[in-house]
Amino acid sequence: MKNTIAMSKWSRDSYSVDVRFKEKYRRFIKKWLEKYGWHFYKELSGGDVQHFTSLHLPSENNIRSFCEQMLIFVKATVDSLMEEMLIKDQPKVENEKGIIKLQHYWGIRNVPIPDLITFLRNLHDLRSGMMAHRFSNSNKNFQKAMGFFDLKEDSYRRVAHDIFVKSLYTLNTLGKYF
Repeated sequence: MKNTIAMSKWSRDSYSVDVRFKEKYRRFIKKWLEKYGWHFYKELSGGDVQHFTSLHLPSENNIRSFCEQMLIFVKATVDSLMEEMLIKDQPKVENEKGIIKLQHYWGIRNVPIPDLITFLRNLHDLRSGMMAHRFSNSNKNFQKAMGFFDLKEDSYRRVAHDIFVKSLYTLNTLGKYF
């Protein structure tokens, strides 16, 4: 009987950071919707649902595995912010992007979390520099993001793990404040 309980607990609670992130993400969006009546992140649809389901900590320490997972990761988080609702009832600012809208949303509510904004900006710049645009050593935002994450050729898996951990922290912080 004791082994059955231990096995069933193991099957419910995962200590894997990627699985914990996906579980926390789903719980957060559900609680946010229940509390505020709108989605914090746009609902995933079509192939994005399958991509999110397949999101995982890269098993190999190479750039291809890292880029594939980070592309999915950023798409489900930064790129999926419900920007329309973040700026609802606020004056329109020309060319304002998602992370800035999020920063204003928190600022209006006196939520001091600049570290989260810095993390999200660097995550977005890392994705942009590695996957969304042509790679360029002169891209200062990308170089800054690489430094922020301490990304080197032999650290892709470690950096991916750190991004999952920091994203769990982000969701926990959002849940705490909101």
